Amino acid sequence: MGEDHVPAGDLRFYAFVQFFPMVIAPFLIWLYPGKVTYIRSIVFVIAWYLLAKIAEYFDAAIFDALHFWSGHTVKHFLGAVTLVNVVKILRAWRLDGGC
Repeated sequence: MGEDHVPAGDLRFYAFVQFFPMVIAPFLIWLYPGKVTYIRSIVFVIAWYLLAKIAEYFDAAIFDALHFWSGHTVKHFLGAVTLVNVVKILRAWRLDGGC
């Protein structure tokens, strides 16, 4: 993303979809401690997602440092790691009779 990039339109819904899960997940874990047995995995998901958002923010700086990967590329890699953790949570939840 260059300096001249200006978002167009109303991005409030985008921001809501991007960040609300990170805000609500810790609250729900705190609110229902006995219901959530995969807290460590959920914390990993949130951490990987935050790292992906940081990589997205520092897109150009990462490319300048690495010269072959941009922050956008790193973001997608970290997003894939996040997805692997989500799948592990869902698989364990299903095996425990959650679904």
